[in-house]
Amino acid sequence: MTALATSPTFRLALLLVAGCHSPTSTAQPAKHLISWGSTNYGLGSLPAPTTDVAQLAAGGSHALLLTAQGTVLAWGETMSGQSEVPADLGLVRAVAAGGNHSLALLEGGAVRAWGDNTYGQCTVPADLRATAIAGGGAFSAAIRTDGTLEVWGYTAANPPVPSEFTNLIRIAAGEMHVIAQRQDGQILVWGGHPPMPVPEAATNVTALAAGSVHNLVLRADGVVITWGVDSHGQVQVPPDLTEVVAVAAGGYRSAVVRQDGSVAEWGDTQWFPMPGGVTQVSHLALGGIHTVAFGAQKPWVTVQPLSQPAFSGHPVTFEVTVSGTPPLSFQWQYEATDLPGATEAVLTLPAVELTDSGAYRLVVRNELGTATSADAVLTVSDAPPTIPAQSGTVTTFGAATPC
Repeated sequence: MTALATSPTFRLALLLVAGCHSPTSTAQPAKHLISWGSTNYGLGSLPAPTTDVAQLAAGGSHALLLTAQGTVLAWGETMSGQSEVPADLGLVRAVAAGGNHSLALLEGGAVRAWGDNTYGQCTVPADLRATAIAGGGAFSAAIRTDGTLEVWGYTAANPPVPSEFTNLIRIAAGEMHVIAQRQDGQILVWGGHPPMPVPEAATNVTALAAGSVHNLVLRADGVVITWGVDSHGQVQVPPDLTEVVAVAAGGYRSAVVRQDGSVAEWGDTQWFPMPGGVTQVSHLALGGIHTVAFGAQKPWVTVQPLSQPAFSGHPVTFEVTVSGTPPLSFQWQYEATDLPGATEAVLTLPAVELTDSGAYRLVVRNELGTATSADAVLTVSDAPPTIPAQSGTVTTFGAATPC
């Protein structure tokens, strides 16, 4: 429903569309898509890594990627066809994602929409030529070439668009509202329940974003201003937030990208824990149940190895799940000392002995850094005694005795 943007161009969507920036860092490994939150509906099946991402957008349970060449990739929920990109789009300038629908702004200003059309949110006005687009819960929005706001789909609960929505340069859409910026800098909000009056501090705005029922703006001095429903702390800006270059929102969550390419996220993050080591982020999108970023990641251990007992002579396997920007290198250690040849994510000891008891851990490296797993303690005991097979006469009680 929002825009993660740092320039006056269009970067809009439901819950979030990501803009781009150039984080300052000396290390520039190959970037790739990083996702957290739900992996249902195919959200974990990310497109192949690419180095030419122009924009990301995230809807209720799907996501879009616009390449620098103007083509669109989609993944996630397909029940309403929202992830089935039309083959005849041509050159695309921007994308947006609604609750269960998708939009594309084409070269020349035409708009295409696909997915759920229950409320007409994919029925684009025939005469529409636009400079920016946004997707709401079950409606769509665009800035016409004359700077006015056009909305279609489910908007019955909202009043008519006020006359002051003119000379617009940016928009973002929430579940039932639109936030917009005029060329003179004024921030406007249309719709929304409850109403969301714009705070006086929302001036000199360089980027804006909309969650389901809250908004964020980024001022030129780097200060983030939030307002709206605060049911999950989504408008409680962290007090130590500095060097912000982009803002984003999705559902009941808020996020920013800092100058160094790191991400800060707050609000309803209980089910959306961000993996560690995410950095070099240039594009970010928050959907209804997921977050997707284009950046790099230091090694991060997501599933730790488990301690275990074993009998001598038996095999033992330690497994670790890791994430991070490839290539990753692995080195298992025993009592903090490298094990020769143990350079895979899985360590198998074919027949352990009593002297193998101790702490095992995995060290993972890439060009961004190093991560070390927790210790997994192996406790080896003598093998249980083998009970030999019994032999002899079997006596059956109660059997009849022949005469």
